[in-house]
Amino acid sequence: MGVKDNQRMIHFSDADIQKLDGLAREKGERIEDYVANMIHSKLIPLLEKQTEEVRTEIERWEDRDWNTFFIGGKMNITDHSVENYHRIHHRNWLNGHTNHFFPLVMSLRVLLSLSRKRNQPYVQYDEFISEAFDVGLKFKHHLIEVEKGEDGLFERGLTNGLPWCAYELELSHRGGTSRRTNTPIAYREKRSKEKFHQYYTSVKPESIYPGVLVLLGLVDLDAESGSAWRISDRSVALTKRGYELAMSGDNPLLDSLPDMPAAEIKSALSAQEQNMIMDAITKHCPIEAKRMRNVLEILERNDTSTQDSRHWGLGRSSIFEEIRENKLESFEETRSDQTLNKELSSLLSRMQDLGLIIQGAGYVSGSRKSFSCTPEGSGWLQVPIKS
Repeated sequence: MGVKDNQRMIHFSDADIQKLDGLAREKGERIEDYVANMIHSKLIPLLEKQTEEVRTEIERWEDRDWNTFFIGGKMNITDHSVENYHRIHHRNWLNGHTNHFFPLVMSLRVLLSLSRKRNQPYVQYDEFISEAFDVGLKFKHHLIEVEKGEDGLFERGLTNGLPWCAYELELSHRGGTSRRTNTPIAYREKRSKEKFHQYYTSVKPESIYPGVLVLLGLVDLDAESGSAWRISDRSVALTKRGYELAMSGDNPLLDSLPDMPAAEIKSALSAQEQNMIMDAITKHCPIEAKRMRNVLEILERNDTSTQDSRHWGLGRSSIFEEIRENKLESFEETRSDQTLNKELSSLLSRMQDLGLIIQGAGYVSGSRKSFSCTPEGSGWLQVPIKS
C-alpha cells in the first residue's frame, strides 16, 4: 500500500491488519485509505517531534563542555604521549574526502582530555571515536548559533568538516548546501557518522587507507596480539607530535571563543597549528607536500592579476588543466579526470586551511572560483624540502 505518487510496500502481521481493519470500519473507511491518512496526519508528526527532541538533546552545548578542550597551564602537566608512531610508506597523500584540518585538532583535544581523565596515554579506540563524533556534532551546532549573517562561522565555512546534522536542512537561507532528499534523515545521520570516522578519526595503520591521524604521525595504535581488527581490543594514544599540536593552546575556535567576537576569527587554525601541520605533511606525506608546491608554482607562474582587480586570482579550471596537460608526477596516481577533480578540490580546501592560498575576491556560489598565493604560501614555496 502507499500514496499515489510513491508506491511502497508495507507489511503488517495478520493481527495488526485485523486491528487496523476494525478501526477503519469504525470510521467508515477502507483500511488502505485509513492507514495512509493516519500515517500522514498522526505518525509522521509524532516521529518528527520525537526526532527533534533527541536532536536538541544531542546538540545542546553548555559551558562545562568547554572543559573538553581546556588544556590548562602548560607547566606541571603530565605529558600524555608516546614515543612511537606508525611509519606509512605506501600512501603519501591525504584522502580526497578529508577536506579540512580543524576536525583533526578538535579530535586530538578530545583524545588528550580522555587521556588526562584516565591518567594514561592509551584510550580505548571505540571510546575515542565515539566521543570525538559526539563532541564534534554538539560543537558544530554551537558554532552555527554563535553568530548569524556575513560574520557567521557557518556562513564563512569555518564549521566545515565537522559532522553533518539534520539541523543544517533548515539553513539554506544562511548559505547551507544540505539538500532535501527522500533519503531518511536517520540514514543520513548514520552515514555522516561513518564518513566522519572514515575521513577524520580512523586509525588503521595496516590498511591501504590508514587514516589522516596516522598519516601525519599524530597518534599511535596499540592492539592485543592476534586481534588487531577487533575494535574492542584496540587503544589509541597521542604521539609526541600529536600531543604538541593538541597542547598548542591557541586555536581560534577552541581557545578564543566565547570571549572573542566571531567576526574577528578569520581562520579555523592558528598560525602555529598551520605550521605544525605543514611540518607533519612535509615529513610524513611527501607526495602531498609536492602537490601543494605544484599548485603554488602554478599560481605564482600564471596569476598576473592584482588584488585591486574585481576578480583576481587564477581560475580553478586553469589549475586543473595545467596539472592534467603537464602530467605532473605528484598527481600520477589520479587515474581519471574525475579523481583528479575530486582530489584537487580537497587539496585546495586544505591549502586554504593552512593559509597557503586565498580564494579570489568577488566569488559567489556557482561562479568562477579563483585562487592566489598568500605571502605565507610564497614563502613556504621558497623553503627547500629536506629529503
